[in-house]
Order: sequence, then C-alpha cells, then structure tokens
Amino acid sequence: MKTTYPFEWLHDDGLIIVHVEINGESILPFLLDTGSSDTYLDKNILYIEQINLKDSLGQVEVETANGRMFADVFKIESIDVFGTQFKSHPIQIIDFIANGIISNYSGILGMDILRQKNLCLHFDQKTLTWID
Repeated sequence: MKTTYPFEWLHDDGLIIVHVEINGESILPFLLDTGSSDTYLDKNILYIEQINLKDSLGQVEVETANGRMFADVFKIESIDVFGTQFKSHPIQIIDFIANGIISNYSGILGMDILRQKNLCLHFDQKTLTWID
C-alpha cells in the first residue's frame, strides 16, 4: 500500500520537516533525518505540550552534529508517522536549548522508524510516499 504525505522543504537549510503525532494528542513538526539512527524529542516540548512519559529505559550518550550529549530514553505510548502507529516505541529525549539546538522543529525522526517501510521523496511536489 502507498500513502502520500506533504512535507515542508526549507531550501536554505536543505531540511525536510514532517508532522508526527505523539500519544494521539500532539501533532508536532519533526526534522526528517536519514543520518540519525534514532528518533529524538525536545525535552522542552514535553512541558509545553504536557506530554507525560513513563517507562524510563535509562540514559545513553549520543553523538550529534552538535557533539556528544546525553539523552534520556523512554518508551513513548504511541508515535504516528505517515499514518503508521508505533506503540511503546523507544524515543530519546534531549533538551534542545541546553545543548545549543535552536530550531523550528520539536523532534528528529530517525532511521529507527524510517527503515520500517520504503520512503520515496518527491521534491518537485514536496510530498513523500510511504510504501508497505
């Protein structure tokens, strides 16, 4: 099955922004990042959106474009990406501001989710196709 979704392409930065639903409540802009192994959420968004996370899996050290930092890992109740819902999926929480990440997005959508299906980007139409 193929499903097509729009994305925002920030030409100046070369960034692709998509919308992701967290816990069936909050729809947030995420950076689509094929260079990121994991999916991240800004810690500050947890407070703003009043997202409660349970089931801490501990802390890990991660390597980012901004250098090494620590992330708290939680199992998120659900994350809906392009119409596919992932339940009890691990997500890494980073305080973007404290780590010098100033952005227009709330999280980073990484390969842990993107590799679950085939993804085709259509830059001329600013759409992506998510293929089973």
